[in-house]
Amino acid sequence: MIIKPFTLLSFIGLSILSGCDTAKDKQPVTETPPPKVVAWLTLSPKNTTNQRLLTGTVSAAERTQLSFQAQGQVQTINVKVGERFRSGQTLATLDTTNYRLQLQQAKAQLNTAVAQRNQARAEVRRREHLVKSNAVSKSQLEAFRLHDPGGPV
Repeated sequence: MIIKPFTLLSFIGLSILSGCDTAKDKQPVTETPPPKVVAWLTLSPKNTTNQRLLTGTVSAAERTQLSFQAQGQVQTINVKVGERFRSGQTLATLDTTNYRLQLQQAKAQLNTAVAQRNQARAEVRRREHLVKSNAVSKSQLEAFRLHDPGGPV
């Protein structure tokens, strides 16, 4: 069978035309989603130092036992941690309230003892006067001097 050239050309033309799709036959093209919104910032050089936060325990390379000439509570500290100080410099002072009270008590006891001594002297002088007037014997005066709680005068 002989194919006519017109038929052959028609067949080829139809096959070419059938390969071309029209817009109706195409499936809708899915659109790409819009880009996501992101936060942004502009970096600029700044004068910063490199820092690192680390955890740990710091201990001194040297330890010194501090001691006071008297015991008591610390009232003031005259140096800060890490600060340098000289030999003989006062680092801390103690609360002197207890010592002032003890001093007042000692002064009161001294005043009491002086008053008792003065009273004993006055009593001895009174008894000596009584001895001179023969109202009291010398032995009674000596016994008073020996047995007086204030002691011999």
